[in-house]
Amino acid sequence: MAMPASGNIAILDNTLQTCSSISCAVDGNATPPKCLTALGVNAGFSSPYCMSDFYGYTTAVTYKCLYFTTISSTCPNGTALSECTCSYIVVSAALSAGETVCPTFYWNLSRGGVGERTGTMVARICCNGSIKCSCCLVTANAVSCNGNWTFPITQGDSVCIVTCAVKHVTDTTLQPVSSYICVSAVAPDSCFCKGTPISQQSYTCGNLLIE
Repeated sequence: MAMPASGNIAILDNTLQTCSSISCAVDGNATPPKCLTALGVNAGFSSPYCMSDFYGYTTAVTYKCLYFTTISSTCPNGTALSECTCSYIVVSAALSAGETVCPTFYWNLSRGGVGERTGTMVARICCNGSIKCSCCLVTANAVSCNGNWTFPITQGDSVCIVTCAVKHVTDTTLQPVSSYICVSAVAPDSCFCKGTPISQQSYTCGNLLIE
């Protein structure tokens, strides 16, 4: 694993720029607690130890990265009454026979404002053509719900991610109807990490009242 030469890095886990955990690069895991001094010693640096020491740091550990690919959308700019987005989870290097990666998916369904008619939000994950996890929220009220789904992926599995957001044509709210899914964690973190992009979102926006 090679640390980035610039940008955001973190001692444990950095959600802004994936695969940039100093702990993973040096110790092969992101299990707390971790100390910058101890990591600097293990990496062979001299005191005083700084975060910037780890820019460009390389290790023999090779990570396989999970990320979203082949993202297609009915409305990529989120400016219509409905948007449905579909993508697939892939691993940067093929899984070996018997190898398993266990991602945790975080999902969030939200309606930002109150309108006259209901909005529909859907978050769904399918594995090998069957629904693995699914949540649907239909409401006219400002509301948000979220949660986590965790399940193993093995060699040959096909994992599809679907998000949908639908606003009624007579809805007066200025706020979006939104569905969001991301990979919040990957285990085992000694072998796998989060790649880019690691999330997708479907949303509507603007006052779409049709008179």
